[in-house]
Amino acid sequence: MAFGLTHPGTGVMWAAAACVVTILGSPACGGGSSAPPPSTPPPATPTQPLPGPTATVDVDEGTRIQGMEGFGGFGPRKVWWDAPPFYDSDWINLMLQDWGLTILRDHIPENFMLAPGSVNIDQSTPGVDGKLGDHLPYLRDMGRAGLPKLITSIWSPPAWMKTNGTITNGGALRSEDYPAFADYCVRYVRTVAEKTGVDVYGLSVQNEPAFEEPYASCVYTPAQLTEVVKAVGARFRAEGISTRLFVPEDVEMPDRIGSYINAVCGDPEARADIGFLAIHGYSFNGVTPGSSTVSDWQATASLAAACGKPLWLTETSGYSKDWKGALELAQAIYVAIQYGHVSAWVYWYSNEIVGTSQYDVSKNYYRFVRPGAVHVDSRSDNPDVLALAFRHDGESTVTVLLINKADAGKTVTLHVTGGPVPSRFRAFRSSAGEHCDKVAPVGAGDAIALPASSVTTLYGETR
Repeated sequence: MAFGLTHPGTGVMWAAAACVVTILGSPACGGGSSAPPPSTPPPATPTQPLPGPTATVDVDEGTRIQGMEGFGGFGPRKVWWDAPPFYDSDWINLMLQDWGLTILRDHIPENFMLAPGSVNIDQSTPGVDGKLGDHLPYLRDMGRAGLPKLITSIWSPPAWMKTNGTITNGGALRSEDYPAFADYCVRYVRTVAEKTGVDVYGLSVQNEPAFEEPYASCVYTPAQLTEVVKAVGARFRAEGISTRLFVPEDVEMPDRIGSYINAVCGDPEARADIGFLAIHGYSFNGVTPGSSTVSDWQATASLAAACGKPLWLTETSGYSKDWKGALELAQAIYVAIQYGHVSAWVYWYSNEIVGTSQYDVSKNYYRFVRPGAVHVDSRSDNPDVLALAFRHDGESTVTVLLINKADAGKTVTLHVTGGPVPSRFRAFRSSAGEHCDKVAPVGAGDAIALPASSVTTLYGETR
C-alpha cells in the first residue's frame, strides 16, 4: 500500500506552562487541537496578548541564507533489526505523514561482503546486527510511500579489510584494500537500487572516524579519510553513480572536525567527490547531546563555507523524554539552523522518541519546513524569544518558528518584508500539555501571544 506524502494542516498551538507553536499555511501537526483537562483554564487565543514583556520579530524574505533538504531519523521500528517484523504500514504512515520525515538514515550491515567480490544479502552472521535482506523491504516500501531521500553510513568495513581482523574495537582499513572498499560501496548502492527502486542519495564512508568503540567501528586519520574518499569517488565516477559522499560524521568539536574537513576539502579531488559535510550533535564522549553554543556552530559553519559545501547534522540524541528535554531539543535545532546554517537535521533512532515530547516538538520543524524551503533572515529584539523563518518558492509559503524559552509569557509583533506576505498564518503548538496541536489562525497584523516555555510555528500561503 502506498502512502502519499502530504503537508499537514496548520494552526497555532498553546501551552500554559511550556509549549511550542508553529504557524503555517497548510500542513497540520496533530490534526486538531487536544482539549485541555477540565481543571485547566482554557488557553488564550493567539491574538490575545499575554502579560509580560513584548518582542518584535523582523523577517526579511529577501535575505536568503541556506536551502533546506529536510529532517529525518535512523532505522525501522525494531531497534537494530533484532527480530521481524521490523515495520508495518502504520509505522511508515507515522514516519512520513505524521512526523514529516523526509530523510531516512540507514547503515550497511558489516556482513554485506563476506569475501572479496561476494555480496551477501540473506546470511546472518554472529556479532552483526541483521543482514541487508532485512533492510531491503523496508527501504522499498518507504520509497514507494514517497520517501524523498535515503542516506547510509558505514560503521565498519568488513573484517577482512581491516588491520585488526574484526568489525569491532576500531582498527583501520588497510590501504591495500581501498579498491576493495570502493567496490563494496559500489555494490551496496547498486544492490539497494536494484532490489528496492530507491537510489541512495548520500553515503558516509565512516561513522565517527575518530572513535575506537567496542561495537562496529573503524578509525581514520584525516589523511586516511581523504584517500578513502578519493578511492570511492573515483569508482563512483567510473561507474556513473550519482550518490553523494559525505564526511566526517564526527562529534561536535570544531577543532577535531576541522582537521577532517580541512584535509578532505584541501585536496581538490576529494573535495570534488563529496556532496556535503556532516557532523553529529554530541559532546566529546559521543553520547550526551553536543554543545549548543553559538560560537561552536559558527566555527563549524565557517569550515563548511570555506569548503563550499552544505552542512548537515546526521545524528543526535540523549535529550530527556520530558518537556524540558523537548524544549532543549527545539533550541538545539534552532541554533544549528540559525548559526550552523545546517541544511538538514537527522535524529538518531526514530523509534527512540516516538510517543515523547521530543517527537511532538520536532514535528513543529519536520512537518512545516519542507525540502526546497530556504532559511531567510529573522531577528528578535528579545533574547528570550528565538525566531527562525523560511520561504518556500515552490509552495508559495512562509514559515516562522518562534520559541519562548522564558518562564513568563511574551507578546510578539511580527514584521515580514522582502517578499509576498501571507494574509493569515495557520498555527500549531507543542508544550508540556500539547502535542503539536492545531490552534487558532493568526492574521498578518495580529499580536502573537507566546506562553511561557513554548515554541510556535506559523505557516502562511502567499498565492
